[in-house]
Amino acid sequence: MSFDAKIQELMADFQRQRESLAETQRRMREISGVAVAPRQAVKVAVNSNGELTEITFPTGAYKNMAPKELADVLLAVVGEARANAMKSVMELVGGQLKGSDSIAEMLGGEADLTKGLSVDSLMAPEVREYLGPDAPFHEQTAKEDQ
Repeated sequence: MSFDAKIQELMADFQRQRESLAETQRRMREISGVAVAPRQAVKVAVNSNGELTEITFPTGAYKNMAPKELADVLLAVVGEARANAMKSVMELVGGQLKGSDSIAEMLGGEADLTKGLSVDSLMAPEVREYLGPDAPFHEQTAKEDQ
């Protein structure tokens, strides 16, 4: 395989990895965690960030609860929903935690997982020099990093 062909193969691999990370981030934004209290007193949903997206009272069980008891149940159910969401995120990203701005941002779907993957930053200087400034990826990388 010629050097040029090898470079093109490496560039294609890089682009596939970058697209895979973008898809992972998109899927992470769709994750939610749900939990229901005993006797269905309350049901909550959170997004992949752990932020509440829904609170419902499926039955009238909450009406028989003291305020402190209801507050405690709400806190417990929200914590369980957050744990469920985090578990789903961890299953999705697996070993892809490296390179994120911060794990909290990455797990919350806010970090740009492709941000740190510029061609120039990963490419050996000799390869950049060989390809020259007119290589097609230079312009694309500059636009994407802005």
